[in-house]
Amino acid sequence: MQRSLELSEAELLMNGLALSVRDQGQPLLVKQLPDPNYTTAWMQQLHELNIQVQADPPVFISASGFCPFGGEIVIELKGRTYSAYLAPPACQLQWSFPDA
Repeated sequence: MQRSLELSEAELLMNGLALSVRDQGQPLLVKQLPDPNYTTAWMQQLHELNIQVQADPPVFISASGFCPFGGEIVIELKGRTYSAYLAPPACQLQWSFPDA
């Protein structure tokens, strides 16, 4: 139950990434988050929840909040590692395992 709650919280936060980028008005290349050069309330939440995100290759999010190509990401949360996908065009999170 706790794991499901943590994953839901991470999903809600990740689904707000594109909105945060749009509000900031500058494109973002997601390589590793939190990114100290990208200071937003969204990034602060990511830091406070101790969530780490990595993408290799990086995922591009335009200044208008779209990721035209999407991409695979790795999320580290509470000592566990999860694979997910940021789906184009709205950068919505899709977990890479069937039970989330």
